[in-house]
Amino acid sequence: KQYEESIVQTFSDILKHSRAYQDQHIK
Repeated sequence: KQYEESIVQTFSDILKHSRAYQDQHIK
């Protein structure tokens, strides 16, 4: 269970970074 939560946390972090990266490039 903890292992899965860790993966979800990492995945959400990657999504946040990817979104911020796209925002920087769009503007």
